[in-house]
Amino acid sequence: MPVSAWHFPWWAFVPTATGTTMPPGEDEFSEITARLVEQSLEGLDRRDLLSPVIVHGAAGPALVTAGSDASLIVVGTRGHGALTSGLLGSVSGHCTNQATVPVAVIPTEAPLADRYGVVVVGYDGSEHAAKAVEWAAENTPSATEIKVVHVWNPSMITTAQVEALAGEQLSAASQVIVNEAVEQFQSRSEFSDRVFTAISESGDARDVLRSEAAEADLLIVGARGRGSVALLPLGSVSSALIHRPKVATVIVH
Repeated sequence: MPVSAWHFPWWAFVPTATGTTMPPGEDEFSEITARLVEQSLEGLDRRDLLSPVIVHGAAGPALVTAGSDASLIVVGTRGHGALTSGLLGSVSGHCTNQATVPVAVIPTEAPLADRYGVVVVGYDGSEHAAKAVEWAAENTPSATEIKVVHVWNPSMITTAQVEALAGEQLSAASQVIVNEAVEQFQSRSEFSDRVFTAISESGDARDVLRSEAAEADLLIVGARGRGSVALLPLGSVSSALIHRPKVATVIVH
């Protein structure tokens, strides 16, 4: 369901010597928007399945409201600037923070996959992360490989000797966490035929997930996660990953 939102920006009301110049009426604005939407959809495959919705209001709140009962909200990373319409860079952030359903952010340069061979899911042991893995298993083809990635970071440790020791312990603990998660998902009857790969890496979660997803078809993370104790704060990580993403990214609430 394509949703297009329009509203009167502050600069549309222009004071003049004879009064204030008013913008076109609501009906006219709605008709103009509808025509633009129809033109943009021309030539698309299965156009008959698309039912555009025109909404009067700010783009972010309009999309969140329209998508409250949807399975997924899809937005781009950028749109028209503030002088012509809503800024989709901020709209994607609003949807990610306010929506109660998963949000997919699609960068312009990302190739659209006709199948999903590999998807990467950030995992930190939290309920949000587990939901992200579950969403990946439920919404990708059965042949898709689901890479479950747990990131650990010993940066808070100071001395080299202690760092080396703690690094070994953290690495082992991280591998156990992600292995157990994969085993739990594979033990579920509905996911028994799915291909899960457990990955444990050290580093900055944002960099590691971007690197792992570089050759993947999709990156999936939870909207929130654990703090520094669990080594992967997905709240801040998810925000960073939708800023100039290189691959289609889904934030699961």
